Amino acid sequence: MSPFVKAMIFTAVPIVALSAISMVGVAANQHSGATIGWALLWFLPAIIAFVVLMGSIVHFVQGERQIAAGMLAGFGIGVVALGGSCFAIVSSGFY
Repeated sequence: MSPFVKAMIFTAVPIVALSAISMVGVAANQHSGATIGWALLWFLPAIIAFVVLMGSIVHFVQGERQIAAGMLAGFGIGVVALGGSCFAIVSSGFY
């Protein structure tokens, strides 16, 4: 497996998984009133995405361009997942 694919998988999977967990947690606990913890879980993948962005810049400066490109691709996939889960959380009635 190329460094690009490894970097993309290792950056996209945690962000997408945590985004999905927070979205499903809010939807499953919508009627019990326990949604605040699940909604706050959304910030964890957002922080991870920021760290990935900074890490990709470091790898790019070090000359590891394939790893940096894979991290940016994973970042893009993660941002799409974060946007979708944010929309789902807000539209479920959680403000």
